[in-house]
Amino acid sequence: MKQIKTITAIIMITSMFFSCSGKKSAKNGDENKNEERSVTVNTWKIKNTSLSDYIEFSGEVLARNSVDMYSTVSGKITRLFVKVGDKVSANQIIAEVDSSRPGAVYSASPVRSSIAGTVVALPARIGAQVSTSSVLARIGQIENLEIHMEVPERFSSLLKMEQQALITLPAYSEEVLSAKVTEISPVIDSGSRSTNVILTFTSENAEKFAKAGMSARVHLITEKLENIIAIPSKTLIYDEDKSYVYIAEGQRAARIAVETGLKVDGLIEIRKGLTEGDLLVVKGQSLIADGQLINAIETGL
Repeated sequence: MKQIKTITAIIMITSMFFSCSGKKSAKNGDENKNEERSVTVNTWKIKNTSLSDYIEFSGEVLARNSVDMYSTVSGKITRLFVKVGDKVSANQIIAEVDSSRPGAVYSASPVRSSIAGTVVALPARIGAQVSTSSVLARIGQIENLEIHMEVPERFSSLLKMEQQALITLPAYSEEVLSAKVTEISPVIDSGSRSTNVILTFTSENAEKFAKAGMSARVHLITEKLENIIAIPSKTLIYDEDKSYVYIAEGQRAARIAVETGLKVDGLIEIRKGLTEGDLLVVKGQSLIADGQLINAIETGL
């Protein structure tokens, strides 16, 4: 009988131990279930910047002054004194033309350059027959280069003198040169429905890259905003007709309503809602909600 009582006591103590352990495990499970998890996001510190709207055109780099040279007589080219790329002075002899014919012999007539510059084209060949309307050479002042472009009629209202532009050349695609509008044709061509516009380089190093005859891409600036907030448009979240972004406030995400403006090349102006120094969520914004616990990692754009 004494043995039975001892066994019974052991069973009761064991039951109490497992009962307490079970309650403790359940309590820990509830605590883990209530623990808030954070979401890792990337943020970028907002800085004031500038934003420029533009229209893009194709253009051609040309010498500011380019003059074709002609012979004063018809005949055969007997001598050439220059080649493409040579610099010439005004009144320098560049070729000779012999106008002699059977029964009549004449002295060779010199062909002189009417301006100082560089030989940019030389269609003349020794032995070729030429007339007074044949172009023997083209002399250009390539130190003073311009960009000529045709602007469609629908954009003519956006043109103005001294208008700024950014120029890229296919041969130097990573170089961006600056220019400004110096001439606007007062008429619209009835055939092409466009107007001719001339721009002059303002970059000090333009001569290093630009050469007469090159094609150019012209970004003609139509509007420029200074000292504004501009953010990547992909960071916006839209809800019906309103725009929002998320910013990091301490360890929490805050959803902010914003008023947008000019949009250019993936950037958008923010007129209201954000200030310089705010930490904008640029990655992970689709995974969070207002007040969400976050682990913010500051990065660049």
